[in-house]
Parts: sequence; structure tokens; C-alpha cells
Amino acid sequence: MAAVTAVLTALFRSAWRSLSGTRSFQGNNLVMVIALLMAEEPLDRPSSTAVIYLLVGLLWTLPMSQELTRRIPPARFRLWPLTRGEKATIHLGNLLLNPLVVIGLLFGLLSRDRSIGIALAVIGAVTPFLVLLAGVLVRHRPSWTPLQAIPRFPGRLGGLIQSHVRNLLQLLDFYFALFAAAGGIAYTRFSAKPDPEASVVFGHLVVILMSTCAQGHVSFDATATETRLRLMPLSKISILFARDMAWLIVTLPMILAFKPLACTAAALAALAIGHRASITPAVEQKRWSFSAGQLAPLGIVQLITLVAAGSAVYNYGWPAFALVVPGYLGSLWYWGRQ
Repeated sequence: MAAVTAVLTALFRSAWRSLSGTRSFQGNNLVMVIALLMAEEPLDRPSSTAVIYLLVGLLWTLPMSQELTRRIPPARFRLWPLTRGEKATIHLGNLLLNPLVVIGLLFGLLSRDRSIGIALAVIGAVTPFLVLLAGVLVRHRPSWTPLQAIPRFPGRLGGLIQSHVRNLLQLLDFYFALFAAAGGIAYTRFSAKPDPEASVVFGHLVVILMSTCAQGHVSFDATATETRLRLMPLSKISILFARDMAWLIVTLPMILAFKPLACTAAALAALAIGHRASITPAVEQKRWSFSAGQLAPLGIVQLITLVAAGSAVYNYGWPAFALVVPGYLGSLWYWGRQ
């Protein structure tokens, strides 16, 4: 029994670290979007941000559930002198320590959208069992992953762009933006009477959801990445440009279905302000989580600037866009020389 208690204590500490890791979300620009929506909604109606909470929880479910299965290495667990009952107790305790269950319960207790909190808690409790079942059905790990299908891009910056694209596709920001883009396309294309402004609004929303990734370098090992970049025979302007190209390769396909010129201007503005973060140490990112950034003041300035640039181009067209491009290039040159 003492061994079981010791293992459960270690699992609790691991779960607490996982729960603390979700704090990186506080530096994401999505927090400002949620805050603005909450400030505008009436208290006597259901929360308009409830679907955002549910989607955030759904995106976090699978990575957290997979993390549960990694807490107890199977090879080591088989060597421990434990009975079947003790092993079952440890497995059950591990599954109950899913941080998403805690988040869902707290949300259900503290929010007026208790149904969303209950749904998050149920999803967090059920998904680990599905992950374990999938592990039993699939005995071996596939040798090919979709990220390997991303080719090396041409030019001397091609390898760096390829690496950045792969990193961006391992952040939940991209998948949240993809859901938003899909919803926007469905509304603007298939709704009987879509709002004329909806197209530019959805395009700006997609850029906002990706904007935190435009702050500095997306790195899962910040120290190694900084060292590797310094050793490359490339100028800082080239490194920043490669990062920007990777971000645009991922973001532009999601916004071209809306107002492409206005949304591209918003994207360039987001990159231009994001260059400011390049002079600070790279923020350590966690795979399959939302990107961590600087919400204040950099993120707030970034949001205001990208919306202003996109709105100006939407209203005045190419003359306004002709002003956004030099602004982006000037930012690239200025912060690339710092």
C-alpha cells in the first residue's frame, strides 16, 4: 500500500505540473478576444464565449490524455512488484488526475455556463480511456507522420522555413484558427443572408488567433534554438524573414476565402508588430498546446494594429495596402538590425 501511495503522490505532482502548464494560455492573444466578448455580452443571456471555451477544451483533450499515458512508462511499470489490484488503482488514479477534468469542474462551478463545464469534465474523463483503447488496438507506432510530408522549400532559407512550418502545425493556435476559418466559410457561403461585414471579421479573427505565433520564434527548445540560429551563416533579417514566410504559408490559405487584400494587410501588420519580440529571448513553447506570448503590451498593440490595417485596406483598397507593405518591410529591417 505504501508503494501505491508513493506512486499516486508522484502522479499528483505530475498532474499539477500539467495544470500549471496551461498557464501559458494567459499570454495568448485569444485571452483578449474572450475578454472583449465577455465585456459586451448581457448577463441575462447565455454566454457568447461558451463555444470558445468548449473548443479550447476539445483541442486540449487529446494532448492531455496522451500525456496521461506517458506518466507511467509501460516497461518500468511491468517491473514494479505490484498486484493487479494495486496496478488497477494506480491506473484509475492516473486517469482521474486529468487536468481537463479539474478545469471542467471549476468552470462548471464558477460559470453560468455549467453545461459547458460538465461537458469538458465528461470529455476529459472519457478521452483517456479512448486513448488507452486506441493503444491496445494499435500495437506499433506508425513510422510516418503527416509532418514528414512537409517538403523542404527552395532557396537557402528553405530548411529554416520548413522547420518553422512544422513547429506551427504542432500548436493548437493553428487548429483553433482552422475551425474559425471553416465556420466563417460555412456562414459566408451557405447562410441565406450573411452579414456583409462578416467576411472581413472572420478573416481578422483568423489572423488574431494566429497572431501570438507571430511574436518571435516558435521554439520547443528555446536555448538550443537560439544557439543554433546564432551559428547559422545567416543575418538576423534573413532569419526573421524565414519565420515570417513560414507563418504566412500557414496563415494565408485560411484567410484567402474572405477579403484577401484586407486580411493580408492585417497579417503583415501582425508580423510587423511581432518583430518586436525578436530582441527578447525566445519563449519556450510546449507542443500541442496554445502558444505562449506577451499579451501586454505587445499583444494588445498587435491586435489594435492588425485590425486598423485590415479595416483601412478594406475601406480604401490598394492605396492603403501600399502603405502597409513598407511598414512591414521597415519593421523587418529595423528589428532585424537590433
